Amino acid sequence: MTNGLEDEFLDFISIGNKESRSQKREVKDCIFKFFSNGLHSSRDSWVYNFNEKELSNNIKKTIEFYNSQINLWNQNNSRSSKVDDFVSYDDSQISWSSTLKINFKRGNINHYKSNQIGTGIV
Repeated sequence: MTNGLEDEFLDFISIGNKESRSQKREVKDCIFKFFSNGLHSSRDSWVYNFNEKELSNNIKKTIEFYNSQINLWNQNNSRSSKVDDFVSYDDSQISWSSTLKINFKRGNINHYKSNQIGTGIV
């Protein structure tokens, strides 16, 4: 990764590493002892945006699509079918996580709530 870069790169302190994470004592060889993937929505394309109006529109479209899929599911009496065999996997509309599929199977309708929009990273 550092091939061809200055040798001094090796002297920089690490932001975080697995070795430091497993140590029980105070860590001085990296900035953060604990690190993670952070928030993970499985729908980043729809729930993250720099423009609040675009973000709201993306979320509304995704919810409308999800709810339309539930309505079709209920109209077709498809409750005995597998969710994976029924739902539309249109990546421009939605991304189906296992949790979303569970809520779908339960028939949970979603509603847009503007008060649940917040800043992800400052």
